[in-house]
Amino acid sequence: MFSRTSKTVGLAGALLLAACGKAPPQGGVANASAPADSPVEAIKTWVEGVQDERPRIFCSIGEGASLAQDCRIETIEDAASRVLILSRPDGGFRRLRIARDGALVAADGAVEPRTARHGSVIAVLFGDEHYAVPVSALGATAAP
Repeated sequence: MFSRTSKTVGLAGALLLAACGKAPPQGGVANASAPADSPVEAIKTWVEGVQDERPRIFCSIGEGASLAQDCRIETIEDAASRVLILSRPDGGFRRLRIARDGALVAADGAVEPRTARHGSVIAVLFGDEHYAVPVSALGATAAP
């Protein structure tokens, strides 16, 4: 029964990847001659090999953490304005809305950030989370 369940999960994972237009991972259901990895491990291995095209920014997450270029940034437009998504290495993220005056405010009603501009970078602080957002990410709006 266990092997039938794992094959079903593996098949479901391969189908999801095929639906996204991606090749299934090695060791998945599509390659029966490869060693039998668990479907979760096969997908994890495949995901870790995918290139993330989002620009990296400097950040420090947690008390006493050093600043490193470990976070990602992306910009999206919605009906109201431009939104920045700051992604942490652990998968967490913060969303910031760019107000008409160029101020950065929490887009999801979470804790409001403290911001300060230093040349071509805006320091964005959420408690123990620190991000260095390039002013160029704001587009044509002026930053505080």
